[in-house]
Amino acid sequence: MSFEKDSKVWDLYHQKTATGGLIVSKYAQEKEALFPRNSVIIDLGGGVGADAMYFLEKGHSVIILDISQYALGIAMANAKKKGFESKLIIKQVDFSLHRIPLKPATVDIAYSRLSLNYFDKSETALLLQDIFTILKPGGKAFLTFKSPDEVEEIQYLRKHATLHDTTPIPGPEKASIRNL
Repeated sequence: MSFEKDSKVWDLYHQKTATGGLIVSKYAQEKEALFPRNSVIIDLGGGVGADAMYFLEKGHSVIILDISQYALGIAMANAKKKGFESKLIIKQVDFSLHRIPLKPATVDIAYSRLSLNYFDKSETALLLQDIFTILKPGGKAFLTFKSPDEVEEIQYLRKHATLHDTTPIPGPEKASIRNL
């Protein structure tokens, strides 16, 4: 697929599944306890920012990279409601087409929950190299990948992930990475 088609599919997915309430993952809650205080975190494929909001509430700064401009708009709107907009950066990126757009040694934590498993072996290898490059010395990566053994997740995807509507969705304003 092309960037435009992929982004539209994910915009529709988030529009269909956005419920208004953000549910923080147990994974984020468990792993955040291991983060250095006041970390700079990159949330790869962070969607609407449920986990990112949790990290912001814990005092961290967050960069969300996602293909869905719609989801990124929701994340920023939620950050503004809580007064965190100065600690959140959003950027629309298609990881299959682009490298991670950050300078080397920029982040303390690379975080991704169930967002990096859509790529073939060579694309995944490039992503992992990028992640290693953007981590500061001593930085850590917390990454999860989907597995067919995750019965609950697979059932949810079967129920919610089929999208047929091709109506364009107006996107929110774009944000930049501000010198990172």
